[in-house]
Amino acid sequence: MASTDQSILSLGASHLSVTILSKGSQNDCVLEEVAHESINSDPEQKDRWLYFVEEGLARLAHKVSLERITNIILPGWSVLSKLLKVARIDGDGQREVIRFEAENALPNGLEGFEWTYRILKDDGFERDVLVQAVASRFLEDLLAMLKRQGVNPRQIDAHISTELSALISQYGSETGASVLLDIGARSVSLTVSADGDLPFIRSFNFGGSLITQSIARELKKSFVDAEALKLESVRSPSEGQIQVILNQASEGFVTRLVNEVQRSLALYRRQGQCGNPARILLTGGASQLPGLADFLERKTSITTSPYDPFRGIISGRNLPTTQTSRINYLLPSPIGLFQAQLDPDFVPGNLLPGAVSNQLEFSEKKPWWIAAACLVLLAGMVIGLRFHVSAWNLQSRITSLEGELAPFESLAGEVREAYDSYTHLLATASTKSEILEQRKSWVTFLSDLQTRLNKVEDVWLESIQAEVSESSDAAKRLRVTGRLLDRENPLSLVSNNSRGRVETLLGSFENSPFIEMVEDRRFDTSRPGILRFDFSLVIKPETSL
Repeated sequence: MASTDQSILSLGASHLSVTILSKGSQNDCVLEEVAHESINSDPEQKDRWLYFVEEGLARLAHKVSLERITNIILPGWSVLSKLLKVARIDGDGQREVIRFEAENALPNGLEGFEWTYRILKDDGFERDVLVQAVASRFLEDLLAMLKRQGVNPRQIDAHISTELSALISQYGSETGASVLLDIGARSVSLTVSADGDLPFIRSFNFGGSLITQSIARELKKSFVDAEALKLESVRSPSEGQIQVILNQASEGFVTRLVNEVQRSLALYRRQGQCGNPARILLTGGASQLPGLADFLERKTSITTSPYDPFRGIISGRNLPTTQTSRINYLLPSPIGLFQAQLDPDFVPGNLLPGAVSNQLEFSEKKPWWIAAACLVLLAGMVIGLRFHVSAWNLQSRITSLEGELAPFESLAGEVREAYDSYTHLLATASTKSEILEQRKSWVTFLSDLQTRLNKVEDVWLESIQAEVSESSDAAKRLRVTGRLLDRENPLSLVSNNSRGRVETLLGSFENSPFIEMVEDRRFDTSRPGILRFDFSLVIKPETSL
């Protein structure tokens, strides 16, 4: 569920933007503020992209607070995306199944990548998922740079996923399929979405920077100077030499783009989709080329227009309309991410490394842990002080009564009563000490079990229950159930590998200083790749469990 106010940093090849959104009174999306900066997008200097981003963030810091940023959207060219169909498995096993399929589907597997997935469709038997992966080294360098600028994100997503959310939420009710064509500086992404159908996604490894490179070559200027001339000519067309060069460069780029779009739509139809989509929606910086929409519409016979990011969106009172009209192409991704999170059933993907996520979670909970520890310590001190004060008072009373015993024999009964109360308090303290010792034994026992599970790997326990016996002399027993995942034989009902690992686990349990033996072993081999087991642990009588 989205918070009432979020700052989202969207990263692109040629721009940065911080979009601040909030939740309105009707659970709608309110666009409060947008700040953006352009950066150098020269493809020949792509290894310096992080340097240019850091420069842009330093400039953005004068416009908005970077410390408030909670979400990062990565550019499409930096993320590998793949649609997969996988078997439906409840619980933690689903991620392992998706990992197995993604390892085979992606060109280089998932080694050296941080990855996440998003469930798009679930028919009860299979799930269609969108897998996204980004190079771990790239992500580490990016997070280090963001930290230097005071940005500590809690969630990282990609343009493909967030734009799909925007397309579904803002155009999902329209008749017919919608195509979102995001034309960026370094890459182009094409997303087709229709109500009830699985999305169709393709990416092209070229973008509007091709036009800038052509202008730079023709005029023998730097990429940055050529980009400035291009943008000026796009905003204010003229009849000079630069406009002629821009038109020639644009013609080659647009021809290549249209060919890729037509091939993609043909592939979309061959995959069993019904006919052409009803509309093409343009976004991205390079989508502002004059005449692009008309040219696409003539070539594809599909109505083509700019993407309207304000469908169902409310503008904040302090947001200038003139500002947003110039940067509409920056808005679909952050709006899509925020609107998806307004859905209580939405489970977002997160490319933030697990170690960083855990550290952030611990940092957020650290004050509460400290407060809880202080309360426990204070409670212990209060209880201890209370016992000491009670014992001291009772001892004082006993001493006083003993001094008065000779002249006041009638008070002997009162003295005995006070003494009995004192000994009762001591017995209570002893009982609580025994309970504390037994609790420590349980912690040690469970830690011992966890260590033996970790050595076998891919095995987990689902329940541990005490077996009740009517005989007081009967040995203590624990009924344990769990499952073992067979990575090497995911389609096998039960493999020698699974049996060997379970036997290794049970043999390890019998070597535990707490366990005397393992009895009544049972196995369930009805599910491929997962072996379910249960057994009884006979606890050694000398343990304090």
